[in-house]
Amino acid sequence: MGGLESLEPEERVLGLLGLSEVQREPERNRMLLKQGEIEKLERIAKRMRYECFKMMAKAKAGHVGGSLSIIEILTVLYFKVMNRRDKFVLSKGHASPALYPILAELGYFPKEWLEHFCEDGWPLTRHAHRRIVPGIEVSAGALGQGFSMAAGMALEKKILKESGIIYCLLGDGECMEGQVYEAALFARAQKLGNLVAIVDNNRITLDDFRSKIMADMDLNKIWGGCQWKVFNCNGHSIPELVSVFKKCNCVNDTPKAIIAHTIKGKCGVPEIENNPKWHHWNKKAPRKLIEDTLEKLKKEAEDE
Repeated sequence: MGGLESLEPEERVLGLLGLSEVQREPERNRMLLKQGEIEKLERIAKRMRYECFKMMAKAKAGHVGGSLSIIEILTVLYFKVMNRRDKFVLSKGHASPALYPILAELGYFPKEWLEHFCEDGWPLTRHAHRRIVPGIEVSAGALGQGFSMAAGMALEKKILKESGIIYCLLGDGECMEGQVYEAALFARAQKLGNLVAIVDNNRITLDDFRSKIMADMDLNKIWGGCQWKVFNCNGHSIPELVSVFKKCNCVNDTPKAIIAHTIKGKCGVPEIENNPKWHHWNKKAPRKLIEDTLEKLKKEAEDE
């Protein structure tokens, strides 16, 4: 192996962004955006969205809507925000198709694995498994449990006086789980300033729009009521995401929650976006719709 493939994940990030090892920024400057970096991150996000959809299209399986809605969030976390001391927990474990292409891009496992998503005998399952997929910190699927584990991981770092932040991505439907607020109140009581929760606020759950399932939740009031510091952003805007993570780094004494407002099934195709029928792979979708969507996303990914 050679080139980027032979490097550690953090060095691969530098290479993908066009930076050499000697250009590594001091930690205090890590969140500053360099010239052209927004465009590079946006191009990476387009490639990851294409790979995500292509993987699910081949398998005719996967949670489409909630995977496509978090591509920019994961791109900014993995290619801009996190360092070796940080850890990421995908509490909405069903969105693993969004994370797998990023881990493959960073060299955690061969890209060939993406071609065998959901196939017997291959590691990439619908819900990521930490014991068989390199780069996965927590096996998640039962909603709320990943977030509870993230709180425990943050407490461990605090007790051991270790640096680093625990980032945890939850779904807005997941926030209906009572366990989420038990963990949130615990994190506040323990003053876990090294814990950041990101809520994918795409407003659609497994069955329908969230407001039709349960009296609509004011996520700002709920997380604020748990005495977390709450931020809001457009979850598809690279500059806004970088900015809000930078703001989180300025608050050290309390856990932070980012309400990322997103579009479920984000891909620029009206038949798929904001459509509860695309929570899972829609096996009734016309073949032409799938082919056209793949062609569109591929063109965007290749457009430099």
